Amino acid sequence: MRHTLKFSFMTEIPAFLYATARSADRDQIARGLSLAFGFSAARAQNYVENVGIDAFRLLSGPGGVAASAALVPTGHFLGGASVPAVNICHVAVAPEWRGQGLARMLLARMEDEARAQGAVLATLFASARPVYRKLGYELAGSEIIYEAETSALPTRPSVSWQALTGKIEGHLAKAPALRAKHHNGLLDRAPAHWRELLATPRHALALYAIDGDVASGFVLIDTADDTCMIFRDWHAANGVAAEAILSFASGFRSVYPKLRWHGAPADDLVFAMPDKGWRLFHQEEWMGKLLDPQKALARRGYECEDAQMDFIFSDTDEARFGLAIARGKATVTKPTGKAGIALRQDDLTPLFTGFRSAHFLARAGRLSGDAAAIAQADRIFAGPAPWVGEHF
Repeated sequence: MRHTLKFSFMTEIPAFLYATARSADRDQIARGLSLAFGFSAARAQNYVENVGIDAFRLLSGPGGVAASAALVPTGHFLGGASVPAVNICHVAVAPEWRGQGLARMLLARMEDEARAQGAVLATLFASARPVYRKLGYELAGSEIIYEAETSALPTRPSVSWQALTGKIEGHLAKAPALRAKHHNGLLDRAPAHWRELLATPRHALALYAIDGDVASGFVLIDTADDTCMIFRDWHAANGVAAEAILSFASGFRSVYPKLRWHGAPADDLVFAMPDKGWRLFHQEEWMGKLLDPQKALARRGYECEDAQMDFIFSDTDEARFGLAIARGKATVTKPTGKAGIALRQDDLTPLFTGFRSAHFLARAGRLSGDAAAIAQADRIFAGPAPWVGEHF
């Protein structure tokens, strides 16, 4: 469905059409990705194909596509539960229209669409954080890539490995939920994520599991680059499995001098490494916005004991509500009237994902409450620091 939007500016510009992309828009979207993010022509076309043309949303004018981004329904695992979400991917504004507020307009329509689809959280990687902070987004988690010298990997084989043949996505269908028991923030992958994960060159991908059981541990290796082996995906159920994964990779040290993988801030493979021989290769934070804070709180999982507290949004006419947690699940209630925490609605996002603690936000002047309420909020949102294993 296409809708004409009329926007008012200091200088007169034409009306823009908000629409779902069509096949005829493919080349303009790919060109926008190349101009905005430095994608090669081949990578841009491949990305559009993997995400799917119908995932892209456009603002179009007389000159064609003025702004585009992909809207990918997904979930983020928090407290073991998949919270309904959307990834807003690669917001690209044509150079001639930058600085005119098109990103704000496009995101507002995409957020409305996401709410209508039942999403309670929107996440993105921002090329310009101040722009997205003005739109209500805050830092919510990390993307981290580690690199190790294969010569430094432990070499003590302690388990047996089995190659898994056939469709990789079939073997790994339950992998995100397995890892969600131990990690926060990971994506409940949509088909677009799987297509990106398994993108070409497919011939260089191989999947191995400990005793053939992905629940115990697995590695999806990419051997396309002869200077560095990549773990496109992996899982270690425990410390023994983490060391076994590194020992498995050490068997490739005569061919690949380096190994890279996405990992957690407190990473299992790093913990299994010796003190030397590895480094932080890349780190970037992703941003989030709660599209419906109360529904989001009710959909999250919790590992704390039963609890109850009030939340006060200091930037929305003192909006107040209660949250009751029992057996790991939450219910939004009427305010109890007892002491709670007060914060801006935007600042709830990093607390919600566990990226910032209540204590940290209080010291930063972004959250207020008495000591008992702040400690209670820390317990409610306690858990591993949130991260993702891909760039969306």
